[in-house]
Amino acid sequence: MRFSLALTVTVTAAALLGGCSWFTGEPSPEEVRVERLKLPPDLVRDSGGGGMAIPGVASARESAGGQGGGEAVLPQPDDVRVSRVGDDRWLTVSESPGQVWRWVEDFMARRGLTVARKRPSLGVAETEWLYTEHPVTGGPFAPALPGPEGADVADRYLVRVEPGRDERTAEVFVAHRRAVRDGGGWRPAASDPYLESEFLRSMLVFLGYERTASRAAVAQASGSEPAARLERSDGEPALVVGNAFFDAWRRIGLALDRAGFTVEDRNRSEGVYFVRYDPQADQAPEDEGGLLSSLAFWRDDSPSDTVRTYRIALDGGDGVTRVRVRPAEGESAPEPAVAQQILGLLAEQLR
Repeated sequence: MRFSLALTVTVTAAALLGGCSWFTGEPSPEEVRVERLKLPPDLVRDSGGGGMAIPGVASARESAGGQGGGEAVLPQPDDVRVSRVGDDRWLTVSESPGQVWRWVEDFMARRGLTVARKRPSLGVAETEWLYTEHPVTGGPFAPALPGPEGADVADRYLVRVEPGRDERTAEVFVAHRRAVRDGGGWRPAASDPYLESEFLRSMLVFLGYERTASRAAVAQASGSEPAARLERSDGEPALVVGNAFFDAWRRIGLALDRAGFTVEDRNRSEGVYFVRYDPQADQAPEDEGGLLSSLAFWRDDSPSDTVRTYRIALDGGDGVTRVRVRPAEGESAPEPAVAQQILGLLAEQLR
């Protein structure tokens, strides 16, 4: 499928998950900026659960990711586990989402990751591009180049914290995105599940578990690979995901992150992600910023008269979940071609 999408979002004061906000505090000016992902003309798209308790508590030196002393963040083995569906993995932590968010911020600071975009109200933090000469093989914390000069690969990571299904639990997701140099420009490449799992594994060590145990937990977490297919349902395009609602919700969230959508809002109790899409943005000229500036999420130059808000609506039943593109409240139904394009992009990211 041709990947020539541009996505635009604005952020509300707080995310609604299950009908209520779970982070406190007022949004910063950064959180109310209009953001946009634009793929310029020289970018083309590549073609392209069960839980497990983690044994073994790390020493105090290991608890900070190998960078110093202090007590283990989570001293009990059952306080965190790895879950998996297909190649999608996430952490479930027995602590409030707000506390886990603070740990995520601390973890990224200790590992020297520069945060380009952070939205506490949505539990989202995203790194700057990390440049390397070749695809990294030692995980996301391998040495990187200082900038795009001499680089052939650029990687970035989005970390998202959401409330878990059980009271006082949080789920941590990591989505990887990659661009590779193609002549004088850059093009998107497939995300790497290994790099996502390595990011999660490093977080396990930070939370207080031994390195060997963390590798085993990430590798052995059980999971299946349910199918996802596009079809027409009641005369409109739909994406059928072979999971019950909660796992489908997790997978669609990761697919949105990997595809470059920035979620404006989400409401799990209603099964809805809110995103904004500009169908004409791919006709705009490339800006004069850096080589990868057109892949940035935080651009604010999208013309308002071409932007529309869409709901990515999930409806679960009989062990599967149907995903449809709906209009925002009070707006007309989306064009079938636009809905088909958005759903096709999500289908590419489900694995």
